[in-house]
Amino acid sequence: MSTIAPTGEFARTVFVIMPFGDGTESDVHTARFETLIKPAVKEADVDLVCVRADDIERTGSVTDRVIEYLTKSKVVIADLFGLNPNVLYELGVRHAVCRGTVLLAPAPDEAHKKLPFDLRNFDVILYRPFMGLERGPVKRLVRRIKDCVTGDPQDSPIGPGMSILDHDVRELDEHIGAIAHGIGQHLSSNVRW
Repeated sequence: MSTIAPTGEFARTVFVIMPFGDGTESDVHTARFETLIKPAVKEADVDLVCVRADDIERTGSVTDRVIEYLTKSKVVIADLFGLNPNVLYELGVRHAVCRGTVLLAPAPDEAHKKLPFDLRNFDVILYRPFMGLERGPVKRLVRRIKDCVTGDPQDSPIGPGMSILDHDVRELDEHIGAIAHGIGQHLSSNVRW
């Protein structure tokens, strides 16, 4: 899978996609962002900048800016709390175009749904919601962020399929080129000047 390397402001950006909610629910999500995600990003690399959608300047379409951050950021962290449709959509956009995505989700219990089938094969970092800071998830999150920043993470389901598609397109291009060359030779040998 070929991706464009992040440049400029995005080369050090960790974009966080997560639900927001209202009232107490918003406070819970913000607390998770402040006590789990941001500290892990800083511990992984002090030069990284952790950004949520509500941190983005509001010039132009918010959706356009979110998609820009999804496609250009060095790392995207997706908090799958509540399997929020917006978060799942944004995760799909990221998976379609880039590697470097870290998944977080509450540990499944009666109050929290199991992850959808398509996401269960990923290395999802599980946390206990409403519990505050836990070192286990922070340590795993730090490792995954570092992997995304320093390595070539294989965390997009599109990646393996795209490499097959790239191969098929190259092969098809070679066949078309050979056919066009053959037709050109045939035409030039049969044309009398």
